[in-house]
Amino acid sequence: MPELGSPGFKGYDYQITATVWIALELFLAQQRSEEILVEPLSQEDIEASISDNAEDRAVSTVGTHYGAEHLYIQVKRRSTGPWSVGDFADVFVGTPSDSKDRRSRQRPWEILEKDPQARYLLLTDAAVNESLIPYRISGLLLRHSSSTIPSSMKARAKVSDASAGQFAIFPMQVEELLNYRITDLLLRKGQVPSLRGALCFDALRDQVRDRLLGKKPAAWTFTDISSTLRQFGGQPFINPRLAEYVPPLSYAEIENRVRNQNAVLLVGPPGTGKTMTSEIIAARSSAEGVNIIREKSPEKIRELISQSGRFLFLLSDPCTTSNL
Repeated sequence: MPELGSPGFKGYDYQITATVWIALELFLAQQRSEEILVEPLSQEDIEASISDNAEDRAVSTVGTHYGAEHLYIQVKRRSTGPWSVGDFADVFVGTPSDSKDRRSRQRPWEILEKDPQARYLLLTDAAVNESLIPYRISGLLLRHSSSTIPSSMKARAKVSDASAGQFAIFPMQVEELLNYRITDLLLRKGQVPSLRGALCFDALRDQVRDRLLGKKPAAWTFTDISSTLRQFGGQPFINPRLAEYVPPLSYAEIENRVRNQNAVLLVGPPGTGKTMTSEIIAARSSAEGVNIIREKSPEKIRELISQSGRFLFLLSDPCTTSNL
């Protein structure tokens, strides 16, 4: 059954979604980059310098190879079936007509041949056929184990097997899966309140769109994204422990009761995440201008309640230690 809507528009929309996920994955989940370029001069879709670890991120900038690999990412939506070696060669090596056109852009294989620290990744929503399975990866920064390049690709250009480990294909990254990952990262790593996650996602998409249209510089930084997350109540990396927080299934209900009923009681045995959940609620409330109070004295609490302003009281074991 043919797809509805313009393939060009769907591809454009897919590129925007993929770019948002790549930025969040590199900045928040992997903590391996500080900046990406959207539609860079290389004419690939995304460029980023990848540091060896999170501690190196502070000195890793796009275009700098100090302790970093240079990653070129091309995002391709495909509606005509799995990728074949010939299809991939058209993108990676170029078509015969490209070799005749001196004005054609530098192809990925040429970038890799010149720079042993460069890596190329094709991210796509389609599958790959059997001949490309050796070059398939299952994570943004993972590598495959193949050490050779298909002979049909070598026949098109002077591509050597030395470049085999420098490129990879990340298939089956359908838009629904990317949307889910983005929502999850905004909640867990960015600590954006669940009720504001969709609005934050839309704002990030707008930022990518502005860069694709040339309305903003190509550079999209960790600082840019952190600022956007905070506008929607997020607190990225406010606390390393909170960054690893996995919310309970009842989290949305807990947050809703705090906002709409002004109180919630968390009960359960030790180690079930009551304290962590309360700290997440406090961090997000603080970002919205709420005063966080950990006072246990009933007299002090009554005094503050009578004052103007927004307060969130965190009480540990309120029925005993706080005498409430």
